[in-house]
Amino acid sequence: MRTALMALTLLCALVGCSTASMDAAMSTWKGQSLDAAVAQWGYPDSESEIAGRHLYLWGHTTTVALPTTSTSTALVNGQLVTVETQKTTPVSSQCTRILEVNENDTIVGYDYRGDCCVMTIAGWCSTIARRSEGAE
Repeated sequence: MRTALMALTLLCALVGCSTASMDAAMSTWKGQSLDAAVAQWGYPDSESEIAGRHLYLWGHTTTVALPTTSTSTALVNGQLVTVETQKTTPVSSQCTRILEVNENDTIVGYDYRGDCCVMTIAGWCSTIARRSEGAE
C-alpha cells in the first residue's frame, strides 16, 4: 500500500510538472504571428471557426518504449529460483496543439488536448516553444 501511494505521488508530481512545461511552451506563442508558428511547426492539420473563434490545429503522435521488469519464481531441480525478466513496452501518445488567432492572424490564445503530458516528460516540449529570432 505504501509503495502504491509513493508511486501515485510521483506520477502526480510528474504530470503536474509536465503540464506546466507544456503551458510554458505554448504560452511563448501569445502575441506572435500565425506565420511564425507555421514557419516553425509546418502547416496545421486543420483550421476551424468555432463560436466565433478562429482556430488552427496541429496533431502529433509518438511512440515511446518504456522499460518494464517482471519477477517470477520457478522450481528448478528442487530449488526455488527467482527469475527477473526485462523488456520494453511501447506506449503511444497523441497530442493536439490549438492556436487561436484574431482578425490580424496574431495568436491570442492556445490550448492542447491528448497525452501531451507524456510527451513533455520525453522532452518533446522543447520543440513546441517559440524559438527566438535568429535561432536555428
